[in-house]
Amino acid sequence: MATNKEIQAFAIKYYNLYMNPQATFGEATETFADECLTLGFEVMKYGEGLEREYPDENVWDAEGFDEISDDITDVHLLGSAIFSKWTAVEQDDFYELNFRTWFIIAFARLATITDEQQTNPFVLTGKLKRFKLVSGDLNKESGQTDDEDAMQVLTVSSDGGIWLKRYKSIGNAEIPWAVEKIATDQETLESIMQAFSSSFKDYDVSLAFHVKVWQLELVDTEDRIVKISGLMFGKSTFRSLSEFMREKLGRNDLLLFDGNYDPIDRIEAKYDRNTKIMMKDREDDYVIWDYHEKLVVDRESETIEYFRQIAEECDVCHKYHVSGGVSQLLDNLDADVFSKKEGNPTDVYVDSLESRYYQIDIRTRRGKCRKITGTFDKKDLPMNWSEFIESLLEFVSFYGTGEMLDERKYGKIRRRRNELIFCSVTFGEYGNQYWYLADEDIFEPGDFVIVPVGEDRHEEIARIESIEYHVKEEAPYPFDKIKHILRKFD
Repeated sequence: MATNKEIQAFAIKYYNLYMNPQATFGEATETFADECLTLGFEVMKYGEGLEREYPDENVWDAEGFDEISDDITDVHLLGSAIFSKWTAVEQDDFYELNFRTWFIIAFARLATITDEQQTNPFVLTGKLKRFKLVSGDLNKESGQTDDEDAMQVLTVSSDGGIWLKRYKSIGNAEIPWAVEKIATDQETLESIMQAFSSSFKDYDVSLAFHVKVWQLELVDTEDRIVKISGLMFGKSTFRSLSEFMREKLGRNDLLLFDGNYDPIDRIEAKYDRNTKIMMKDREDDYVIWDYHEKLVVDRESETIEYFRQIAEECDVCHKYHVSGGVSQLLDNLDADVFSKKEGNPTDVYVDSLESRYYQIDIRTRRGKCRKITGTFDKKDLPMNWSEFIESLLEFVSFYGTGEMLDERKYGKIRRRRNELIFCSVTFGEYGNQYWYLADEDIFEPGDFVIVPVGEDRHEEIARIESIEYHVKEEAPYPFDKIKHILRKFD
């Protein structure tokens, strides 16, 4: 049997290979069987190994295997399980997320149980000495433009400073076109090292197998190497760390973890309808109705404004100020939102009596502006306009119309001390009404509640239609047979 050190080297080698989105099927299979045999691993028969040890789990599925992986301490059992699963691998499997995730979990656990300190070698535990961050289009599929870097390699060392290497994509290769040392003072350098050390201390990695990814190599003072990768997109987990780095270094061109994401700060949409209304008593005569709307979603003021010019002397304006909420709504939008639309065919019918046009202006954090215009109809509006409006409606609907206009508030009678709370409820849209008692005065018509039903008192969902207050002797249903509402339905 091989030593733990040899097995751990094997586990680390293939863990890093499976984590690398550029790794090929050939690299994962060329010498794998020979290495497994040399280390003493064997192929288990059906029902043996992990299946026998954990009969209640789907041990060959990534999710099921993850449930039991921390319980595995037998090196030979785990190594043989890895070898057994590998024997059934097909080339297409290697690029499938569930399959690849299973092996990453397995290699990480194998490396941990063969470690002298029984610690995960893929988690930073010591003091950070240097790191290298590779960011970009590692699979060369995302459509890089001439003014963008296909890839950047940022190297930061506590004693060697900060270096940036930038690459352009030419054909199937990344060609370095600039190498520079980023000037900074020692205090800034130390703050960056501390920020990375804190962010990735005990960080539990996840598989990144996508077009745009980042790969991070962390080296501690004992020269232990930890490799981590993740998806590179605007809503990255490490977006705040990316912004911190750009601010500290005064560089807005760094890809880092979020691909140099430039978030949307303001959306202003205008809608104009011009309608000609024909006069019944005068042929070829008409009046014009000009109707206008404007919607503004603004990060700086944390407001949403919706303005309607119904007529010259009639307009309505709604304004929502939700600190943090409006920013989150904008953060959920991709930077290229509204960039695609289908467009109408050339022979589309044009109504001579009515026209509907829109204009959308988008401004980003760094001052980039986009303008989208067209006719206000499904095919000429941006493809994700409906998705945006649905999220906006959900946002503003949460705040409702207030209590002054709510009949449930102004129409509510206060209960007297000796009165009980009787709720009329229905099951289903057209069901009969049944009476239940409420122990607290916390319900309103329209609320859904959980109530006991039948002799076995099984639980059902019901809707409160009305609420009345009566003394016990005037109960709307025989008092000795009435049941109590259990709780509000969430």
